[in-house]
Amino acid sequence: MPASSIPFDASEQILGSIVDGILVLDAQKKITFANQVIADFYGMHPAEMTGRSCEELIDFDHCRSCPHADLMSGNDTFTGHNLHCQRKDLGPFCVSASPLRDASGAVTGIVELYRDMHALGAYIDEIETQNVELDYERRRLDEILSDSSDGYFTASLDRTILSADQKILDLLGLSAADVVGRPCREVFCSEKCDDDCPILWAVEHGQNVINSRDDIRSADGSLPVEKSIFLHRSAEGDIQHVIGVIRNASEIVQLRRAARRGRAFGKLVSRNRKMEDVFELIRTFGPTETSVLILGESGTGKELVAGALQESSARKRKVFLKINCSALAEGLLESELFGHVRGAFTGATRRKRGKFEAADGGTIFLDEVGDMSPALQTKVLRVIEEQEFEPVGSTETTRVNVRIIAATNKDLRQAIRDGEFREDLYYRLNAIQIHLPPLRDRTEDLPLLVERFLKDLNRTHGRDVQTISARALDLLMSYRWPGNVRELRNAIEFAYVCARGNRIERGDLPEHIRSEPREQTDELPGLNRVDDSELRDAMRRFNGHRGRVAEALGISRTTLWRRLNALRGTESR
Repeated sequence: MPASSIPFDASEQILGSIVDGILVLDAQKKITFANQVIADFYGMHPAEMTGRSCEELIDFDHCRSCPHADLMSGNDTFTGHNLHCQRKDLGPFCVSASPLRDASGAVTGIVELYRDMHALGAYIDEIETQNVELDYERRRLDEILSDSSDGYFTASLDRTILSADQKILDLLGLSAADVVGRPCREVFCSEKCDDDCPILWAVEHGQNVINSRDDIRSADGSLPVEKSIFLHRSAEGDIQHVIGVIRNASEIVQLRRAARRGRAFGKLVSRNRKMEDVFELIRTFGPTETSVLILGESGTGKELVAGALQESSARKRKVFLKINCSALAEGLLESELFGHVRGAFTGATRRKRGKFEAADGGTIFLDEVGDMSPALQTKVLRVIEEQEFEPVGSTETTRVNVRIIAATNKDLRQAIRDGEFREDLYYRLNAIQIHLPPLRDRTEDLPLLVERFLKDLNRTHGRDVQTISARALDLLMSYRWPGNVRELRNAIEFAYVCARGNRIERGDLPEHIRSEPREQTDELPGLNRVDDSELRDAMRRFNGHRGRVAEALGISRTTLWRRLNALRGTESR
């Protein structure tokens, strides 16, 4: 049959557009069609190949056991994988060959398809290499996790534990059977489970949570931990489950407690836990431009906190002005804050700059801001919101860049309800709130404060009063301190002047402190923070070492001494 009469199911144009190499052979192995792809393998034009025997040109691995005869005799197909062209050093190829039949079903030729597998082979090699590397990284990650002190677990989106490693199980004192399949709140028993669950937050916000502080139930009781939650997503980006990493933070907490002993921040000193929270707020918000409201009873040291905020800020080398809003009448206070122009009122013979203008670029501290009149509150609110005001008697606007720190011993929420304080000003001042505890709630700080005051007085007066007697300190510890730290400083200054040697004695203290009836031991401030069982447990744990027991319980040694005496008295009755 002439080559031109060989039937095709598709036109040569279609065959020529196929990305695989195509050859059509007749019964004598003559090439009747070659597309450009197969011709390119040999650096020829398709017309140069047509009419020539395939044995002259084609030299693939399968040619050594040529399937031509089998296909011409009616065998259906031939397929060969990973074949190479020996003459041109090409490949690997996947070769498929099938018989061509006429309308009566007789075989009239063969069509061969050559698919270049080089690109696919390189892709497969790359995948295999990546799989090897991935397997290595997976094994390395397992090694790192097993070597680290962190434990990890996985949980479903409904917060059911799916798995937990041995470190988690050891911390909890549970087995895998006790943990897997249970809600995580039943496993960890954290206070955050109900209102601040890090897993729930991570899933809702689509973000990981790193080192969230928490307390969980462990084999030995409540355990402080740092918990991180990582989202595991599918290739499409959907969250499938979460991976939790838990780090035992008990050593960190112990170090922080130890560091609280004698911790100083500017002119503030304390080992009290509430004051440590105050220090942390100063560290965090001091460098910002945010307004701060300091609350606390009179004499607790609100001005020292304001100074510490200033020293922590970028404005620390700028002006820091203080004004007591309760010390001046309304008219004088307005002039003091905003200044006035000549002729603004009787006696205004020249222009005067106010505190806000003088503090431009720096910070102003408004002490006892709760005593400010509503009219002045309106002008202060404008300064906070727009950084501008008009001096008294002027229509010209003055612009300033001032950070405002305010303080008060009043209950501003009650003042708002009574119509004495603007609610909008309260919320602008109250962007950050720092609450100072009264001295009666931080009696463990008394020895530190006394030591600080004695050093200041020695530096001022050139004397060398080094310490205070135990009996004198005992009086200070039992006094209620209605005037707080300011009253303590005045009492120490009085005793310092009265002291005849290098130590303050009981008789050197002011009469009202010495003569005030002492409260019953079991009612002293700070004592009831620790129950009897906790005290006994701490004494056993530290083998009766009172210094370590006091530090662990967060109370002073004097307070511990009284508490032990009270406990012995109870047990002897």
